Amino acid sequence: MPKLVVGIPICNEELYIEQTLTSVLQNDLKDVEIVISEKGSTDHTLGIVEKTLSSFPDRLVSKVTLHSRSEIPGATHNWDYCYQNSDSKYFLWVGGHDLITSNFIENTLKLIDENDDVSMSTGMPYGISSDPNSENISFTPHAVYRNTEQNRIKRYLNAVSSLNNCTIVHSIFRRQHLHTYQPNASCPSADHILIARALWYGRHVYDDKSKFIRRYFDSENRA
Repeated sequence: MPKLVVGIPICNEELYIEQTLTSVLQNDLKDVEIVISEKGSTDHTLGIVEKTLSSFPDRLVSKVTLHSRSEIPGATHNWDYCYQNSDSKYFLWVGGHDLITSNFIENTLKLIDENDDVSMSTGMPYGISSDPNSENISFTPHAVYRNTEQNRIKRYLNAVSSLNNCTIVHSIFRRQHLHTYQPNASCPSADHILIARALWYGRHVYDDKSKFIRRYFDSENRA
């Protein structure tokens, strides 16, 4: 069993998936495996995944498991498929259009692994536009959520009442703290609920030297 599984749920990500996969595979993947769940894409996503993987050494590609399924009913279940079809001590979701810096996994994994009271660890939140050719990333201060409460009830209630931008759902989670995780496709705030549940069991911490780069589309507000 690997220490960490990175789950990448994808559907129609032909503009971005090469960049996403490259950013993940450029990390230190010692004791790490990657699970990709592809949900019935109608564009060239699957072919780009296969082409991108072919450009990396076999020792890295061997860490990747690709599931391609047409019957997954929606995005929430696609995210869940990555989680349910893996086993590890820790788990990280990376969106099929997002990016992480090359030190993200090593730094954030060390944080959660060395602190038993931590339930979630991630890098600092940055944003990038929907333009696949853009290289301009910017810090998104409104996505920073520092809940340092030691009391679990206060920590949970603070997450429920104060968390607006859920970028921290792209944290490394302690899997044992997600044992009550049950996706609900009809719930518009499933990520919010997941975060609050994890914070019931432990703290969330940031690694100030690594970045999670979330891709924002025209309909989204970075605040």
